[in-house]
Amino acid sequence: MQQIQLVERRDGFDYDYRMRCDCGRSSPLRARAYADEINHAHMDCQHCGADIHFGRAVIAIRDEKDPALGDEMVPQLAWYHTSTWPDWPSRGFAEHAIAQSGDAAKRLRLGREHALEQATISALHLGTYEAAIENMLRRMHDQADHAAQFYLYRIRLRPDLRIEAGYRDENLAEASRLTAPQLEAAGLDVVRYLNAYEAEGTLSLAVRPAAVAAVQEIAIPVIDLVEVARMDDRLDLAIELAEMQCAANSASVRPEELTVHERKLITLGLRPGPDDVARLAEESHLALYAKWHDFEDELARLYLRGVSPTVTRDINDALGTWRRTANDHDPAQFTTRYRQMAALLTESEQVIRLLAAQPWRDLPATA
Repeated sequence: MQQIQLVERRDGFDYDYRMRCDCGRSSPLRARAYADEINHAHMDCQHCGADIHFGRAVIAIRDEKDPALGDEMVPQLAWYHTSTWPDWPSRGFAEHAIAQSGDAAKRLRLGREHALEQATISALHLGTYEAAIENMLRRMHDQADHAAQFYLYRIRLRPDLRIEAGYRDENLAEASRLTAPQLEAAGLDVVRYLNAYEAEGTLSLAVRPAAVAAVQEIAIPVIDLVEVARMDDRLDLAIELAEMQCAANSASVRPEELTVHERKLITLGLRPGPDDVARLAEESHLALYAKWHDFEDELARLYLRGVSPTVTRDINDALGTWRRTANDHDPAQFTTRYRQMAALLTESEQVIRLLAAQPWRDLPATA
């Protein structure tokens, strides 16, 4: 079979932003300024001098010559998506979605066929590699996917698609909740929209499922990439953090868990009383929280070179949620997980090459 060559559209993870002014033009903003919300998140428009309260609501397109703006280029580009389902976007994916939301469906007294219909009518959302990875990080932090196995998809669209002219702004026009029937009713296969949540300022797509010709997939993170990434294992903070974690766990004993002997020691003044124990435990946990924050910053310094502060914050938030929810407070294990996830950002070219070498799974040309 002839190898299919798709055009890659890469932005990387060390990007800055553009913010839209009421005058209709946009101005650049550095990622560090965005992350720090300088001047209480206010900046001057470089064109008219007006004040811009910057943020997601006024995100502007970063590249006004983005190849995705050309209708003829949309099917030639490689598009990406992340999902927790290994057979996305097949009917099996819909079946899994129903099983996951079964309790909610029962509470709403929805029949299985109705639930299946709801799971299959949503438009599919595709974006750049960066948007797909950042979507995964957001789901890990904001949703119940902190410990889920994710899969990365590289997508080939069909030619001769019906594409809406221009692009919608995700803040101003319906895009993220579009359904396949809505697209069909409008005579469209594809709607471009300005992504305001992942890889902000890039163009993503809402498409009818029938617009997808084939997909390639791999499970992520790619464990083997950790071996080739340039990483420094000298983490002095890990030893101190492990000791503090152990001390915090010991300080968390509840008054009702005290033995008779320990209660006698408290009466004799040889051990802190319950109030003091609670105070010491709180102080210990606050110190531990700060130390974990320092540890994550150190891991970012070592393993996220060339990644913007906003994306660094996102991966720290996602992995912090994973650690706290999984109740896994081993610094060594957390470091391993951090390295694996960081490689998706710092070794993205290798991830894409590996994904592009996978066999294509053809999808039927049906809605």
